[in-house]
Amino acid sequence: MPTSNPTIERVARRRLALWPDRESRAAAARLYSEGASLAQVLRRYPDGPVARRPEGGQPARPERRAIYAHWALLQEIQGQPDTDPDDAAAVKRIIAAEGFERAAVRTGSALTRYGGADWPNLGWYRRQAPPQWQREYERAVRGA
Repeated sequence: MPTSNPTIERVARRRLALWPDRESRAAAARLYSEGASLAQVLRRYPDGPVARRPEGGQPARPERRAIYAHWALLQEIQGQPDTDPDDAAAVKRIIAAEGFERAAVRTGSALTRYGGADWPNLGWYRRQAPPQWQREYERAVRGA
């Protein structure tokens, strides 16, 4: 069910904007969907995801940048959301089969009422980030 809900469409656009270059985002999403790990994709495309937080423009920590990249890649792979976030049975099936992140992109929603309190795992995302992101972050914080 491609949606015509403006809020859901705005969420999908905002997620894609976390990796602004369409060509590299599409290429990275293909690589990711073909089985490359998030870490491999980010090392190949380290300049893809935004380096500053969309809300406020502060430098983004490496794990936050990896989260931004993950959201953008998943949304690129998904395209438009195809599941109503109010369909609890469908959402719970997707969470069980594909994980919370995929359910969120398939619905265009944060799915706060469905849990996901342990997501995102910041330690895991920190390990996905290319090593240079920490140096870039430190330089940006010193220069800000």
